[in-house]
Amino acid sequence: MIGRLCVALVCCGPLACQAPATSESACPGGGDPGVTARSKPDGLPLADGASLPVLNTAQGGLITELDIAISGVAQPDFDTLVVDIYDENRVTVASQQYNGAGLPLTCRDDGVLEVSSLPVGFDVDPDLALDGAPATLAIVVETSGDTLEAQWSIVLQGAQ
Repeated sequence: MIGRLCVALVCCGPLACQAPATSESACPGGGDPGVTARSKPDGLPLADGASLPVLNTAQGGLITELDIAISGVAQPDFDTLVVDIYDENRVTVASQQYNGAGLPLTCRDDGVLEVSSLPVGFDVDPDLALDGAPATLAIVVETSGDTLEAQWSIVLQGAQ
């Protein structure tokens, strides 16, 4: 897992450049509790049937990047974000977990927590053809008092 994280951090510099919200500007957690995601680089919102780009890294691995918005959660209450991608047999092909202190959350003007260009590393052979493969993307956000979950049936796109 450390190797995947290193690959993701090397190829996805913008993640490391974002300043996390500070305690002085703690995000109040606007809106109803929920999780939404957008795929990178196209920025399209994820929905059932959406395509999710899979990117080859210079180091030979595979990743995808997501913009994730977490509404209804105040920044001090955020604990953990888990992103999993399962193939059609429910076998995990990509997984990433981030703890609150290690995730560069920003606070939008509407009080929603957001992380941009979040890398998710694939746990499969880079030579495996994923283009057109059906999958499920699941996101779980754990807070001090609740668990938020979202999932989408997607189609992997791009890595061959």
